Amino acid sequence: MRRGLSWKFAFQQLGTLKHLSLPFILSSGSMFSLEYILISLMNNEYVNKRHEMLPMLIKIAIILVTALTMIFVLYANNFYHKQRLREFGLYTVLGLEKRHIRGILAKEKMLQFVYLALFSTIGGHLLGKLIFMGLNKLMNDTGATLMDYPFKWNSVLITLGLVAVTLCLCHFLNSWSIYRLSPVELLHTQHVGEKEPRSKKLLGLVGLLLVGSGYYIALTHADNVLSALQMILVAILLVMVGTYGIFMSVTIMILKGLKRHRSFYYRPVHFLSISGMLSRMKSNAISLASISILCTGILLTLGLTLSVYRGIEDQINHSNAYDYTFVQNEEAQEGNKDTLNHVLAQVKDYAKVQDAAITQEYLKFVYVQGEKLEKLPVDSSSINERQIYALRALSLSDFNDYYQQNFHLEKGKVLMTATTKEKADLKELTIMDKSFKVQPITEDFLNTGLAVDHFLIVFPDSVPLDQFNDFYNLKVEVNHKPTIEGPKYSLSFNVKGSSEELDKHKEELEKEYHLSISSRKEKAKLIYELDGGLLFLGLVVGLILVIGVGLMLYYKQISEGQEDHEKFVIMGQIGLPDSLIKQTIRRQILTIFLLPILFALANIAIASKILQALLRLVAVRDIMLVQFSFLAVTIGFVVLYGVFYGLTSHTYYQLVHPGKHKDSIIKSI
Repeated sequence: MRRGLSWKFAFQQLGTLKHLSLPFILSSGSMFSLEYILISLMNNEYVNKRHEMLPMLIKIAIILVTALTMIFVLYANNFYHKQRLREFGLYTVLGLEKRHIRGILAKEKMLQFVYLALFSTIGGHLLGKLIFMGLNKLMNDTGATLMDYPFKWNSVLITLGLVAVTLCLCHFLNSWSIYRLSPVELLHTQHVGEKEPRSKKLLGLVGLLLVGSGYYIALTHADNVLSALQMILVAILLVMVGTYGIFMSVTIMILKGLKRHRSFYYRPVHFLSISGMLSRMKSNAISLASISILCTGILLTLGLTLSVYRGIEDQINHSNAYDYTFVQNEEAQEGNKDTLNHVLAQVKDYAKVQDAAITQEYLKFVYVQGEKLEKLPVDSSSINERQIYALRALSLSDFNDYYQQNFHLEKGKVLMTATTKEKADLKELTIMDKSFKVQPITEDFLNTGLAVDHFLIVFPDSVPLDQFNDFYNLKVEVNHKPTIEGPKYSLSFNVKGSSEELDKHKEELEKEYHLSISSRKEKAKLIYELDGGLLFLGLVVGLILVIGVGLMLYYKQISEGQEDHEKFVIMGQIGLPDSLIKQTIRRQILTIFLLPILFALANIAIASKILQALLRLVAVRDIMLVQFSFLAVTIGFVVLYGVFYGLTSHTYYQLVHPGKHKDSIIKSI
């Protein structure tokens, strides 16, 4: 074949098959545009200088987005190629050799590379400017300008390299499929769907057991942060694998069960709908399960990151209740309040100090059995981690000073709150083998800087604190000497007016008094950077997943439309009324679209408690905030999913009923 003719074939086929090639280029181009944006942000000087943690998050995003982009592009390419196998078979019948077909495909991939290169770099850079400004807005950085996001060729070259590698892999897979198939197989492989599993009942039972086990873990490990962190991945894997089993077997078994009920099945609408659904589920169960898992991933990713970002102000308020906090570190020879009083006097020379509080606080890990707080042994490997809690303890006077409260305690009582409701509701506690009545306080006093479940206990005076330290201290041998963990002494205060002079002397104070100094302003910057970066990461990954879901739904409708076309033509030829055909189409399309999203919503509903436990790791404890965040994401995605339904079903109707009644059917459904 002449080279010019093969190029003509390549150009012609991209135009002729625009219902396949255009979605492929648009979706792939969108994903590679996001890839370019991430790479350009990674190489951006402003980002690297102004945001310490963001480059690490962008690296994670690049890894995730690259993996997802490769998966979705390969999926789209596989579908695109499979739809053309009959065409390639006809080429061989007309006298073209397989090497000629591979040559045409290679030139098509070159053309796609040009389109994707222009789309991903030019479109990516223009969109990148908006995303760059939006990202800095998320991180509360108002100093960025569009000039801080320059065009860089190294970002372009890396992106084009990824596009080239992906398309080369696609071409290799396409060439291999043509090489191994005979002309007859090429003509008929297009109509081969996913194989129905043989052991339907066993697979269905395994699927139900796996999903049930995943749900059980999600419901029973939500009361403890460490337990939730350890088991969440196990639960996700079980539900993912089980979902495939349910879609591949249980749905087919249910449809066959309905088919056996003759009084129900042998009605015109039920007969056509069930037989059509049975055929679809047999050939497309794996794809539907994949869409369901992707929908779950979208809701999880966006819901979690939005919850974290919306909880920023609470995180800042709880992590740094004061403008400045000075903590004596381990290098201090003798930590005590007298030293911090001396520091406070010196600080007053640099700033107008308000609301100063000096506290002595202990932090221990304990083993909780019911109402009893046991000493944690040095070797705690045999202990159930769900029963290990951190315990903050301080005296009533320090508590009142720090939180500006006026609580009173009788002898034998303690103030107490905990991160878990079960522990917070306790009426009595056994501490140091002594029984104390509990006077409950709200969880607003909890230290959200602790990423594990914990108690806050306030004793009437400082005497029990010394006994508490001795009793719960872990005496670990270091260089043949027992180590004894002492109290943490801290100075916290607000500043009225400017704190510039104090900031100038911070480093000097840290060295002289062996202090670790943190400011609310610095902590807020760090939290905004981290949470803003996480939200950005979630949005990018979520957008990639949304593109993937839309792509899968569109191609699935094309595949099913082509398969169902002949069936609906026969229905019309044997005299079935249009109203019955329309009703059958509507039922099948709605069922196919609803199954994945309903499974995804069920997964999110069951996982809500364990997700709330995980969010406590990043100090998000407002249950209503989390629920509203997930509700907003769910509503938004369901609306978007409905848009996908409208767009892709339109294509399906055109394929299955392209005759004179096409417009009336489309308008009525």
